[in-house]
Amino acid sequence: MRIIIVDDEPDAVEALKNIINRLDGNHTICSSSNNPHEAVGLILQHKPDVVFLDIEMPEMTGFELLETLPAIDFEIIFATAFEHYALQAIKNNAIDYIVKPISVKDVSYALDKAADKAADKIKEAPSNSKKYTQLLQDLEKNNHDRIKINTTNGWEFILLDDLIRIEADGVYTKAIIQNSDPLIIAKPIKKMEEELGENFFFRTHRSHLINVKQIIRFDSSKNSIIMSDNSKVPLARRRNKAFNDLLKKFY
Repeated sequence: MRIIIVDDEPDAVEALKNIINRLDGNHTICSSSNNPHEAVGLILQHKPDVVFLDIEMPEMTGFELLETLPAIDFEIIFATAFEHYALQAIKNNAIDYIVKPISVKDVSYALDKAADKAADKIKEAPSNSKKYTQLLQDLEKNNHDRIKINTTNGWEFILLDDLIRIEADGVYTKAIIQNSDPLIIAKPIKKMEEELGENFFFRTHRSHLINVKQIIRFDSSKNSIIMSDNSKVPLARRRNKAFNDLLKKFY
């Protein structure tokens, strides 16, 4: 089978290559990439039988990568570093998934399943497209309870409920987290606002983004919001109506 590996971590790509090359079977790694945007072109160019696909990657997730493809005529084996990310949806729709750190046994088993499918590839292709479309729909219905934060020296997963607030710090942002030290995030606050979406997060001011669940009270005399860490976050006057509308939506 022709295989493409997509993972933003070079070590993870090399580990998979080493395992696949050690396995019995007529497998060829035709390409690999640490960049999901580049991987889209490689998939269209090489037309692989199997793609090992990471889930959380900078700029584009594995699921977003799937959405960019005109058709899915190959088998996907998801490789994930964590178990919470809608694994049930993945299990019901993907050929297989592997939880990192990967093992020879897991890769061998996943490729055996993919080989069984490949024998009937032409007939299976239309149902595969439907299958992964359903996967994306399932994921949209799942409220992901954690977020991957890219910091200045790596990345970290944090529970959304524990994220109290985010404040601008030049071209970076600072995340204030319950029962944890603050994190410096290598992204501007506007980008963090886009990633967190509306949900329970609200931009109160050009320099502040808060978790509505972490609000303690509102001080109307100073037009400020007191958070669970006892910080006072300013609420811009022009944001008053939007803030009240959001509270009505959730409470």
